[in-house]
Amino acid sequence: MRIRASLAAMLAALLIVLTGCQSVGGVDIGEVVNKTADLKSAETKESVSIKLDVSKDAELTSEESQFINLINGFQLDMATKMESPDRVSSSGTIKIAGKSVPFQLAVDDKQVVVQVEGGKTPLVIPATTKEMEALDIPQLDVEQLKQFRKSMVKFFTKHAPNPKVTTVTPVTEQIFGQSQSLSQIHMEFGADETIGWVRGFLKSILADEQGTKAWLTEVGKLYGPLVGQSMEAYGVSEKSTNMIKDGEVFALIAFKWLKENGEKSLDELDKAWTQVVKEDADMAVVLGNKTKLKLDLYADAALNLNKTNMEVNIALPQSEDVPLSGITFKASTEVKSHNSPVTTDKINTTNAVNVLEQTLTPGQWLRHFSPDSTVHQLLKDAGISRKYVALPLAEGKYDDWLIDGPAPFVKNGVTMVPLRYVAEHLDADVKWDSKASQARIVEDLTGKVIIIKLNSKQVTVDGSVVTKKLDVAPIMKDSTVYVPLRDIAQLLGAKVGYEKGEYVNYATVTRD
Repeated sequence: MRIRASLAAMLAALLIVLTGCQSVGGVDIGEVVNKTADLKSAETKESVSIKLDVSKDAELTSEESQFINLINGFQLDMATKMESPDRVSSSGTIKIAGKSVPFQLAVDDKQVVVQVEGGKTPLVIPATTKEMEALDIPQLDVEQLKQFRKSMVKFFTKHAPNPKVTTVTPVTEQIFGQSQSLSQIHMEFGADETIGWVRGFLKSILADEQGTKAWLTEVGKLYGPLVGQSMEAYGVSEKSTNMIKDGEVFALIAFKWLKENGEKSLDELDKAWTQVVKEDADMAVVLGNKTKLKLDLYADAALNLNKTNMEVNIALPQSEDVPLSGITFKASTEVKSHNSPVTTDKINTTNAVNVLEQTLTPGQWLRHFSPDSTVHQLLKDAGISRKYVALPLAEGKYDDWLIDGPAPFVKNGVTMVPLRYVAEHLDADVKWDSKASQARIVEDLTGKVIIIKLNSKQVTVDGSVVTKKLDVAPIMKDSTVYVPLRDIAQLLGAKVGYEKGEYVNYATVTRD
């Protein structure tokens, strides 16, 4: 199932790319795509949904029904303001499991900021991390990147063949609530067209030797030095990277390879594709004509793209293990204010959480959101707080793999376990005070502070002495603090169980 799902996801991504760009019905499709790529500012409305198609004869378990209902209930709706290609803000809702989660998003050249309803502070994803900066990898010039993006789109649109189904029809559509006269460009691309499409694209770029070499030179000049220096940072000799860093040399070598090996490699791919489809009935379904991209582009008289509707259908083979016949992905977008002044919304980042540089425990994530918030409940339902620890109670070759720290032992009929090992596996923070001979434990989910002392059965929680004492006082053995298993599990909100069989004898600590 995982293999098929991965294949389907990759194929879907491929289909999204494979849209043709030649003129049809008097509409220059390539220019529509080019103008979209050159869009500097705009306002948009987007909607995305996913649907799992259940097989007609499928008998679903309750867990399968719950999962399918969860996915089929997913929908993303948002309104976006693009002030410039690198300064964007969005607001909208994510619908999942029958619940809606409002959010705000702000993107600039330094970071991505996300504010989710119920979150105490925003979440920040920086454009670069300290680790990336330490590598001293050169940064690409923003203007160079913009120009390269434009040239890449133009190169693609110049050579990309249209799908077999490509039509243009005059229509009237609602864009942000206003009727507009537009040209509807309808395309359908089946997975079975892939090899033919790639062959047509390859034939076109090989015929345009001068244009292809010029574009490959751009690729080499822009990315060659970056790739070469990155390779040198990891120990590759400068002599070996000089060829990569020279854009013109890179272009000559790349075109020569395409000319000498392109058709041959494509023939081998075609042969392998045909063989897979012939010999594997499941793959024949996935790679057949029922796996398809449907795309509608709505352009005005100035060839501005005002609306898009996209649908990707991925066919799945019949299987007793997978009660699905296919997956459908839909996305729609409306656009206005093409290249007109647009101002993005700002998000206050005071006390924001840097998700790349701050490691949050499950409890910290839960406490980041209000207990009555939808996200808090979704995290709980997803099992963010679930934990499982196995502790061998008998030494032997069958138990060694269960623990990578000090082993438990039994004292006066009580199972004693290494405090730090168990507590940290439940995400608790443990600090040892050697002068006071005591451990300070911060329980992860609630944040309560627990104090346990050596050779004392008394326990202090949040400054108050707990009435119930430990079954056995904590002891130090081989520089490791040991505590009663059942007591420490209860203090950390977990349960104890035991598994005993012919080959294993161990205790388990679980937390929901």
